[in-house]
Amino acid sequence: MAVGASVAADYALLFRRFDDYTADDYKAERSGVHRRAAAWMLWLARAHGGIYVKAAQHIAGLVYIVPAELTDTLKVLQDRAPFRPLDAMRPVLLEDFAVANVHDLFAEFSDLPIAAASLAQVHRAVTRDGQEVAVKIQYPDVARLFDVDMTTLQTLSSLIAAAFPDFQLEWVAKEFRKNLIQEFDFTNEAKNCEMTAARFAYRAADVRCPEIRWDLTSRRVLTMEFIHGVKVNNVPAIRSLGLDPADVRSVLSQAFAEMIFCHGVLHCDPHPGNAFIVRSPARPDKPQLVILDHGLYRYISDEFRLLYCQLWKALVLGDVALLRDVSARLGVPQYADYFPLIFTNRVMGSASLLGESVSKEDRARLRQQFKDTTLAQVLVFLESLPREILLASRVSNLIRGIHQELGGENIERFSDNATYAILGSYFSTSKPVRDALTAERLDTRGAARSRVVAFQLTARIDSFTDRIRFWRDLAWLRVRLWLGQSFVLTLRWLRSWNLA
Repeated sequence: MAVGASVAADYALLFRRFDDYTADDYKAERSGVHRRAAAWMLWLARAHGGIYVKAAQHIAGLVYIVPAELTDTLKVLQDRAPFRPLDAMRPVLLEDFAVANVHDLFAEFSDLPIAAASLAQVHRAVTRDGQEVAVKIQYPDVARLFDVDMTTLQTLSSLIAAAFPDFQLEWVAKEFRKNLIQEFDFTNEAKNCEMTAARFAYRAADVRCPEIRWDLTSRRVLTMEFIHGVKVNNVPAIRSLGLDPADVRSVLSQAFAEMIFCHGVLHCDPHPGNAFIVRSPARPDKPQLVILDHGLYRYISDEFRLLYCQLWKALVLGDVALLRDVSARLGVPQYADYFPLIFTNRVMGSASLLGESVSKEDRARLRQQFKDTTLAQVLVFLESLPREILLASRVSNLIRGIHQELGGENIERFSDNATYAILGSYFSTSKPVRDALTAERLDTRGAARSRVVAFQLTARIDSFTDRIRFWRDLAWLRVRLWLGQSFVLTLRWLRSWNLA
């Protein structure tokens, strides 16, 4: 409570001292307030662990949304959270598997964890049959303290709302609680991991998940194949493997686009510590993405998935009519103009190239359009959105952050999203064809590179007519994108020529 009050008072004093929020003095002072807030949050997470670390990790993942002072400070918690000695963790292993000694389960078991997170820490081990594994062990008291910690967070959000009426954030705490509960049962994570691996089996040389050891897995212990890889955003390490960061960002963007648009699955925590890169077993000069930490998933209905596909088609093609139709069907017709800002950082009808930063002209339009918008109205807007949209936005921003660290441009990611959005319009994971995939029908030797992945995925569309329509729509998308970008570039050239 004291930390929350201190941070809130710091911001309140800042806002009272300045009237001009564009002044350099205000920006410098604001940066200092952000840094102090981040330092308090980091201390709180390290001191209390558990869901406080999870909350801080969530903030750290909101790159390009939350101030950089906060994300840069808190990102150390993504895989270097405070850990506990093995003596504190050993009882979980002994109780869950009814053994007297850890070595009844493992031939080797490291004393120090190789990673620590909000709810658990991971140890390297070797099974009695000789397999090297990673063992994720839940902290003994995290489930017991969950209700107390959540009550504290909800009380804090209520106090902030009372002190600052514009900050109505109680719904955020409730959503956080709802999402976190599913992470306490590691068997759910194991099932999610296996299902995702099955969906990507046709391109396992590019994307895969660790194999689960069910004989050494329980509600509080998850044992899986040990992955000798590098973090997905570690460019020097990626280059040291002889891999191209451009290939890494391509497979990353495509994999998470396929999950959302085609599988109807949101991996809600794809921060850099949850994705490793290794050399592909099929082509050692190409990367294989290994997706980790499948505890926080959101399975979305086909109805929403198809609407989300249409939303991205509208955003990329600049189709205002389609955008307004999708917004109405999502139940928020009054907020149609917000979606381009949320997902593509541009305004609908902009003269800038897709993927570029907001132009000066667009900034002026936005200031005029939203000059009377209050923070309270923004929070009401966020609360009124379908939760899947908020989660999809968070996933999109996490992937965008990694993609840009790998040297990517927004247009690459937008093109991937639009391609899979079109594919998703014809493909449903609820169709029986999903379960009929075999190695004979789909190439499992690693040929699914970006230039042929769409061809392979059409094998999941069980109607020949729909396959033809998919290729038609995909071709039209590429033509529209090319024409739109070429038109803007031509206009710029003509203007520069006239000015010259």
